[in-house]
Formats: sequence, C-alpha cells, structure tokens
Amino acid sequence: MKDWLLPIFATKQARSGGIVRRKINDVLKYGSVLELKDEVRERGWHLIQVADQFVVICHTGPVKLLVHH
Repeated sequence: MKDWLLPIFATKQARSGGIVRRKINDVLKYGSVLELKDEVRERGWHLIQVADQFVVICHTGPVKLLVHH
C-alpha cells in the first residue's frame, strides 16, 4: 500500500466497516485516483464520487442507491 493511503485505511471508521471521505483534490495532491481505486478494490469495498469528494464504504456488503434526483 502506498504511504499516503496508510492514514486513510488506518482510521477507526475504516477498521470498523464505516465510511471514509477524502477530497478529490487531496487524493490528486498526494497520490492518484488509480491507487485509491486499486486499494479499495483489493479490500472488496466500495468507492463513490460525490461532488468534490470520494466516499469509501469500508464494507464488502452490497450497496443500493435508494434515492437519487
């Protein structure tokens, strides 16, 4: 795992199956979207882009979008 990703995936939220958010500009500043995608994919988690942020759902269960406008 890339060094810049360590603090993200070491958070209590990530370790307990919660949600982690990062600004897209921060991901681009410290690493790359591809690196983030690869790490999320390797863990079997989910990555969503919402406006200017990436949202990582740190769980392997299914995701269902219930409301979208």
